[in-house]
Amino acid sequence: MTGLSDIAGSLIQSGTTNRTKDVLDGEIDYIGARLSADNNSVYLSCLTKHMDKGLSIMSDITMNANFPQSEVDRIIKQNESGLLSTKSDAGSMASNAQAVSTFGTHPYGEVMNESTLANINRDAIVNYYKANYTPNGSYLAIVGDINKAQATELVEKYFGTWKGGEPTVTKYPVTPLSKGNNVVFVKKPGAVQSVISIAHPMMVDPSNPDYIKLQVLNGVLGGGVFSNRLMTNLRETKAYTYGCRSSMSINEYGSSFSAGGNFRNDVSDSAITEILYELT
Repeated sequence: MTGLSDIAGSLIQSGTTNRTKDVLDGEIDYIGARLSADNNSVYLSCLTKHMDKGLSIMSDITMNANFPQSEVDRIIKQNESGLLSTKSDAGSMASNAQAVSTFGTHPYGEVMNESTLANINRDAIVNYYKANYTPNGSYLAIVGDINKAQATELVEKYFGTWKGGEPTVTKYPVTPLSKGNNVVFVKKPGAVQSVISIAHPMMVDPSNPDYIKLQVLNGVLGGGVFSNRLMTNLRETKAYTYGCRSSMSINEYGSSFSAGGNFRNDVSDSAITEILYELT
């Protein structure tokens, strides 16, 4: 269900069976911690002296999130507003077009819309949470001023009772590779700039022996320092834009490359030519 995982992730911190959202926020602020969650992970950063309290809160949202209906309604409304703004935001329109063009029928090519959002409710969110927030297949990484014995004691104290079924395993289709170049135009009347993105899928995952080389390559091309090749050419030399960058998204289920930025309308064709020149 398109959008379900993101919405569920955004609601993990909306309250538990032991703490309301206001109580959670107050306790986190009181110890000066940073706690965040998404559709498949929870992150905590706090002073070592507050780790006991921090892990108490972290384990609570990991194991006992209860997704109050009022918070579900709020997030649904928020996403409805976001879909409305997407229709008038050139960057969002380009991002959606890029996802569909790059990944096609792969799940990464799915874009949430009004009809898919209408299918998301609290029951679906709770079921996603129960199926994916499970100790089986999970790992806990701790970095800080703490030794293994102390860490083991705290983990057993706060996560020792965590139970759950086998994690959901989804088989993703292979990302379809494009045959030749494809051009996608999205009309945006009154736009004062062109949003240009040149993208393609990559048959690469984090275990690929060229992973580090690709990261270095992208840093030189357009993903690193301000003096990268795309920025030097299209901003400094040509003055077509305030910024032109590239990025690589490399993960287990589907990877991609993209390069582009926002450009003056009158140099859109020239900007595409120069980006392709740098890629070549």
